[in-house]
Amino acid sequence: EQNKKRINFFEKNWMSYVIDREIEKHPKRKEWELKKLGDLTSRITKGIFDISPNYYVEDGIPFLRISNLQKFSLNLDTVKFLTPEKNAEFPTTQLHSGDIVLAKMDSSQGGKVAIIPKSVPVCNISQNLIGIKIDQSKLFSTYFFYFLQSNSVANNLSSKATGTSQKMIRLNIMRELEIITQECLLTAIRESIPTESIIRAYMDESMED
Repeated sequence: EQNKKRINFFEKNWMSYVIDREIEKHPKRKEWELKKLGDLTSRITKGIFDISPNYYVEDGIPFLRISNLQKFSLNLDTVKFLTPEKNAEFPTTQLHSGDIVLAKMDSSQGGKVAIIPKSVPVCNISQNLIGIKIDQSKLFSTYFFYFLQSNSVANNLSSKATGTSQKMIRLNIMRELEIITQECLLTAIRESIPTESIIRAYMDESMED
């Protein structure tokens, strides 16, 4: 059980941990190339506004709501469905496997972000979610997923969230989000952090849980 716990911790946290370390300490970090997220995606959109539960069906196209989005994962146990016909009425909010979904109100506070898995070839999203269609020729979904999990990026988004009763991440904030190109950051990781150092850091932190 202890080994399983360590493996789970490692899988979910090691990449974002390393990204944070490189962003904070790499000697050439100020020279890295930055690109705006809007230039690396085909679409950044909020979900369907005010769709009636009367349109939910027993089976069909998954319709993701804020309750389906957990910390770094999707919970599809209680997912609702739309008919293919109803889903087709909202083409701009559709997401596909490999796309990213995050909470407008919670992601800056607690990591409510996930990759649409291969088991969900197409889905749609509610108004409390932001959908990001990744251009895979410019940005890998998994890299961006871990990039969003890093503390430095989460804190950056949190500082730019706006609102009175509850802060939200606006679409323009996501479009303007500066991304360290994966070539720069992954090369830095390979060059500066030996594998044994990553494993040691993971073991030390997992032992504290």
